[in-house]
Amino acid sequence: VRDEMAETPGAANQLIRVLGALYKWGRKRQRLTAKPTHEVDYLDGGEHEPWPAWLLEEALKGDEVRLPVAMLYYTAQRIGDVCRMGWSDVRGGAVAVRQQKTGKDLLVPFHRNLAAMLAGEPKRGLTILSREDGSAWKPAHLRGKLQRWAEGKGVKVVPHGLRKNAVNALLEAGCSVAETAAISGQTLQVVEHYAKRTGLSADAL
Repeated sequence: VRDEMAETPGAANQLIRVLGALYKWGRKRQRLTAKPTHEVDYLDGGEHEPWPAWLLEEALKGDEVRLPVAMLYYTAQRIGDVCRMGWSDVRGGAVAVRQQKTGKDLLVPFHRNLAAMLAGEPKRGLTILSREDGSAWKPAHLRGKLQRWAEGKGVKVVPHGLRKNAVNALLEAGCSVAETAAISGQTLQVVEHYAKRTGLSADAL
């Protein structure tokens, strides 16, 4: 139901909240035991600001959040899709991904910085982003880790902001709107909106 409401993420998230509250009410009164909204992640929605340039640079330099930030930034994908990316999805300098929100199949080429990073990364589990025990990161847990790290630097951010950083970087590097959309999986209209915010003319792109 949540995925079917992907075009209206605010309404989808409100549905999750309401259902969660309803079932909590029922459990307290011993009417049921089910937890249908347990670990159901909220959809990213609305306008999210890109990360400050200095914060992104600092994240990519250190070890604490470097790999997840690099995966989000250099692939321009949502956190849920990045968490599902497996080593078996890596094909000839690119990673194959089927976007959960849109159902689009993409083949995202690796930036040279990300390729070098992954070349030296130990393969602890099936997914590229894995915990020490080899288990995959859940989006909600990884989101919390990144936000706590940023808050420690005095900044409030959301991981989805890195998607905007990525799109802006592609546009500023000279990629056309269509080329950028082919990587991010967004619509041409969304990428054009980003282009306007960067001060770039869509006609020039």
